[in-house]
Amino acid sequence: MRTYPGAVTGGIAVLALLAACGAPGDPVDGGGESAGPVTSVDELPDGAQIGVPNDPANLGRSLQLLAGEGLITLDPEVEGSVTEQDIAENPRGIQFVPLEAAQLPRSLQDFDAAIVNGNYAIEAGLNPAEDAIVLESGEDNPYANGLVAQGENADDPRVEQLGALLNTQEVHDFIAETYTNGSVVPAFTPTGPAADVQPLDDPGEPLRVGVSPVPHGEILGYVDSELAADAGLDLEIIEFSDYVQPNLQLADGELDANFFQHRPYLAEFLAGQGEGEDFQYLTDVHVEPLGLYVYGG
Repeated sequence: MRTYPGAVTGGIAVLALLAACGAPGDPVDGGGESAGPVTSVDELPDGAQIGVPNDPANLGRSLQLLAGEGLITLDPEVEGSVTEQDIAENPRGIQFVPLEAAQLPRSLQDFDAAIVNGNYAIEAGLNPAEDAIVLESGEDNPYANGLVAQGENADDPRVEQLGALLNTQEVHDFIAETYTNGSVVPAFTPTGPAADVQPLDDPGEPLRVGVSPVPHGEILGYVDSELAADAGLDLEIIEFSDYVQPNLQLADGELDANFFQHRPYLAEFLAGQGEGEDFQYLTDVHVEPLGLYVYGG
């Protein structure tokens, strides 16, 4: 069963804005000086403005991606998540503009380029494999998204059952066959078919799982419709339009688990909460590669 604590309109708004502002392939006409389509980082102008996610985990991830392309050099002595303060060299005078991650695809026309996560690329109608001028690799990517529960619930048979289903061959195939454009990539080696998962003797109450709509809600929706019943699992899927409430409601006991975040984001959240929260990251499911996009790219 799927419930919605609030309207989720981001994808529709993004599509409407892109349609109003122009179609892919149109010349760039925003915050930058590009006169035509930009197809590589080498074509970005000196002093280009690049929109980046404003949360520390994904900001650091974005800077690492751009450093890998030679746009900037990062301080090699810095460990963990990097910030703009850790940029050692910026020979082309690139300007980084932090913005809430969900807003970046809506604001492409305001920048020379912007870093967009795979889930928001899907909602914006972008095709990472074709539209991104730089695309993060999904292989051995440390930013895999996975299932998270409170420590006291980590061994709840229902949570363990969901973790087992999320790592089956069927879910691996669903991800690989549904997201063929590089926006979502499986991040696990299948344990086997779902038929090998021993059904629960007593499902008990529905397992309340908080998700973001795309792709987490779609993946969990597949599990719910195709695999959960045979495994004796009753799911209540609760969709959120932001990255804050799923953790807050998990902490408050309103959720039994959530599925929307990667390990560095969870670590950032827990660091901000201080002592007292005991969240357990249980299993990797997929990666949403970051991409560098230009308006009309």
